[in-house]
Amino acid sequence: MAIEIEVKFPVRDFDEVRKKLKKKYRATRVGEGPEKVFLFDTSRGELKKRGMQLRVKEWRIRPKTVSTITLKTQHKKDEMKYKEMKEEEIKISDARVAVGMLEGLGFIEWFRYTKHRERWKYHAVTIELDTLKDGRRFVEIEATKQDIRSMVKLLHFDMETAIKKGYVAILREKK
Repeated sequence: MAIEIEVKFPVRDFDEVRKKLKKKYRATRVGEGPEKVFLFDTSRGELKKRGMQLRVKEWRIRPKTVSTITLKTQHKKDEMKYKEMKEEEIKISDARVAVGMLEGLGFIEWFRYTKHRERWKYHAVTIELDTLKDGRRFVEIEATKQDIRSMVKLLHFDMETAIKKGYVAILREKK
């Protein structure tokens, strides 16, 4: 079971971040494209009550598609700005088939959203530039806490502006 540690920063645009990643730090651009996320629970919301999230993701990185099914469980509540979750994830060949299987097992899709995701790698750090359908933009940094702090400094972000909310909470709140 992997522990996912991440921070998220709201930004106006990605120009400066891209410039730093590409030219200054020579990070590797992994790919970009639309990502569909389907969230599931029981009819009684038992997963949510237990601090769990079951999702299917489909990320279209032209010309291929990467699909996964993931179970996230709360790892620990951090007073800082880090979001920490235990994560079990497997790659699947077809997101639609996985959605059908979960529905066949009695799970209900309770939320779905699409974002445009651009992924970069810098050593052991994953940097994702996400644009929601409503135009809001976020830079998400995933790594160890130490590597996150280093990347935050390199990109000239301030941990005080980091948010722990996931995209579901962000999309459900009023702009």
